[in-house]
Amino acid sequence: MSLRTPSVLAAFNPDKAAFPTIETVGKLLASDKIKKVVVLAGAGVSTASGIPDFRSPDTGLYANLAKYKLPYPEAIFEIGYFQSTPQPFFTLSKELYPGNFHPTLTHYFLRLLNEKGKLLRVFTQNIDTLDRLAGLPAERIVEAHGSFATSRCIKCGTEVDGEWMKEKCLKGEIARCAEERCKKRTGGKGGLVKPDIVFFGEGLPNRFFERLSDLKEADLLITMGTSLQVQPFASLIDRVPSSCPRLLINLERVGDIGSEDSSSFSSGGLSSYFPLRESGFDFDGLSLRDKSDKRPIRDVFFQGKTDEGALELAGICGWEEELREIWAREKKVFDEQKAAAGASSEGATQSEKTGTDGLSAAEKEADKVAKEVSRAVEQPKSKRTDATESQHQDATGEDLAEQVSKLSVSTSTSAEEPRKETSHDQAGKKAEDRKPSL
Repeated sequence: MSLRTPSVLAAFNPDKAAFPTIETVGKLLASDKIKKVVVLAGAGVSTASGIPDFRSPDTGLYANLAKYKLPYPEAIFEIGYFQSTPQPFFTLSKELYPGNFHPTLTHYFLRLLNEKGKLLRVFTQNIDTLDRLAGLPAERIVEAHGSFATSRCIKCGTEVDGEWMKEKCLKGEIARCAEERCKKRTGGKGGLVKPDIVFFGEGLPNRFFERLSDLKEADLLITMGTSLQVQPFASLIDRVPSSCPRLLINLERVGDIGSEDSSSFSSGGLSSYFPLRESGFDFDGLSLRDKSDKRPIRDVFFQGKTDEGALELAGICGWEEELREIWAREKKVFDEQKAAAGASSEGATQSEKTGTDGLSAAEKEADKVAKEVSRAVEQPKSKRTDATESQHQDATGEDLAEQVSKLSVSTSTSAEEPRKETSHDQAGKKAEDRKPSL
């Protein structure tokens, strides 16, 4: 279907020959026209916190699972493999469990959107609960692939105490149900308990389907840090009204109309052939009836990290200073608590090894210095720079894969071939006044 009618972005982009940019979207967001923003968030939202994505060749989670001796990387999140060999997951859970990581600037930007009365819902593929830790109310979040927030027995369905499960995960111990009726059914062992994250072979949470109607109410869609390779999440970009502007903040372009659709195939299936997408983003105006008039275009691509895009939008809206202050304040509290917990744990360990009276004066002094060095290392670097350039250019960079446990309808790990530069990309290369610093 050809595009004819100017989009809502046209009011903030008077040049009919110019493609809309993130600045256009920011001006729209700052206006009173936008009150129901829907955000689709992937692994790229959390990587700045230190959580790895899944598919990056060298740093991704799947690339660093050799020590678990898995038959294939995805097995660690496969329900059948978990039932027969649960230890690898519980060993990995020590590294992934919430509390080890601090929310990113992007998470606090989502909180700010809510506090400004702009946010309708965040659909996230992430299982890390960093949205919650940033202060975003639970009712605003749809954890499409579940999370560590709750856990239950996969045999009898009994929900277990959160602190008990946290202790099991942090110790890397296999968790089993303590219900007597469950023990009787499992020869005295008790059923396996796992966090309510969606494994391969499991269905999505009911809340995901219950809140799909929110997409029909959206007046702005922001998609961030995702490869859009996992279904049905990838299809959500097409569920918003045809008049709804759509912004993609990502290291590379994904979900383009006419691009290869690898999301329909599993990694073990017919990956040699991918159909072309018949829907998706139209950043280049392929559907324009009049190619000289760009005003009907509603899709915008910002190439960069999600924190960069969040700061750019916040700056355009006049919220950047507020966003930075919130993040810095919360990060300080997090670091102080982490340092205190580390010092307490270190002190307890030292007491167990030597006893309170067992250290000589020299040993006590050395121990004090070691603790001070440890605290200093844990402090975050605060020095940042402020320089910017335009972000509308041809996409390169690593695939941002979803930090999720995936469904049975899964993905292909094939990367897209580099695109030829278009006039749209060229239009986006002009210098802008400001780029957020990280």
